[in-house]
Amino acid sequence: MTLRRVVAAAVALAALAAGAARAQQVTREWCERVCQCSAFDPVRRRLPQGYVTAPGVGSYKVYTDPLPWKQANETCARDGGFLAVPDDQIELDLIMGLRYGIKDLHIGFTNIFVGNQFETAIGTPMNDFQRGLWYKGYPKTGANRNAVLLYQNGQIWDYKNDVKYPFMCELAQNEGY
Repeated sequence: MTLRRVVAAAVALAALAAGAARAQQVTREWCERVCQCSAFDPVRRRLPQGYVTAPGVGSYKVYTDPLPWKQANETCARDGGFLAVPDDQIELDLIMGLRYGIKDLHIGFTNIFVGNQFETAIGTPMNDFQRGLWYKGYPKTGANRNAVLLYQNGQIWDYKNDVKYPFMCELAQNEGY
């Protein structure tokens, strides 16, 4: 975890309290003035509507209309991304701050593709930090328990993938946004 990533996430979180539009403006100003980074290079692709960017981390959007996990993941893919995956504590804090009071949220972990082994929606194994997010006694696995839900306390658990919940999409910073 680099200092630049920590500071960028902290600035983005603080700015989010003032609203998404202001957050992007504050983050852009900070990025250009303090670190002279290229996170807002005008040559890059335009973000899909509703996404909020944390430079060095990614761009995120909360969808409040509930969908089953698979349809939520497909919606994110249409945006050019995937269901949000917290890679470390900084990104988890950012995701938690963007929930806008939503209690439970689909996120990007599943065992749909590999049986009882959970991985990210983009096919990478869960890292130690991510495995540490499981609620006590989880994952339970079993018939149709392929989706993972992020609870309001930052812990995760598996559940049936046909249950509808709001969800958060993530666009990776290196995807040209």
